[in-house]
Amino acid sequence: MGTPNNNMRTLIVGGMLATPIVAVALTGNVRAQEPATACPLNKTDPAIKGTYLDNFGGPQSVSASFWFSEGAAFEVCSVDNTRKRIITQNDSRNAFNAGKYSRFEWTTFGNRLWYCQSVFDAPDAGSADAAPPADASNPVDKGCGQFAWSTLIRIGP
Repeated sequence: MGTPNNNMRTLIVGGMLATPIVAVALTGNVRAQEPATACPLNKTDPAIKGTYLDNFGGPQSVSASFWFSEGAAFEVCSVDNTRKRIITQNDSRNAFNAGKYSRFEWTTFGNRLWYCQSVFDAPDAGSADAAPPADASNPVDKGCGQFAWSTLIRIGP
């Protein structure tokens, strides 16, 4: 991970019951996109800001700046709490669709919080925002492309 420096930040994701604590260290280089295509500075906190485990046991962390998902980083371009969506740029070091744009959507259903990465490979933020929305009518069984949505279980602020 390189030598620690003044730009080193550590995100601690705590677990529930027997789930171990997971620590993820991120260097200041996490914003490696080219300036011409980088996201504008987002200042809006998502309504779902917090630290979670998904229904597969994977850590998820959502803030005004980034969405972190199991080792992948997504820089937040915009937050629309009314439409319940976050547009992001995939980090240049993500294993899949590096540098492309994603859209994360959320909904509540059955007293649970659900999310769907409905777009993951758009050429720009506008295309990610303009794509058809995920179907939130029954996130338990379907609606996120060919899959069900994933649950988010809050474990931290």
